[in-house]
Amino acid sequence: MDEDMETELAEAKKRRDEELAYVMGHALGRRFIWRLLHQVCAIDASNFSSDAMMLSYAQGRRDIGLDIQSALLDFDKQVFLTMEDENR
Repeated sequence: MDEDMETELAEAKKRRDEELAYVMGHALGRRFIWRLLHQVCAIDASNFSSDAMMLSYAQGRRDIGLDIQSALLDFDKQVFLTMEDENR
């Protein structure tokens, strides 16, 4: 990977972390993210469907949620755990 690409990726991660710090720094932000992950993206639900289109749709939603969850865990695992504790 060239140096420009590495610099760009580092800057993108820094911006992402700043955004996550802002959202996750507030109880309402943590509640919104929790609801997004568990109710909208259904990261803990089974996606099984005999309808291939419905299965693809549900799996796409879940994949987005898992990407968000991964970013949160990469950012600050303790904040993620705080969010889970507050909303269970």
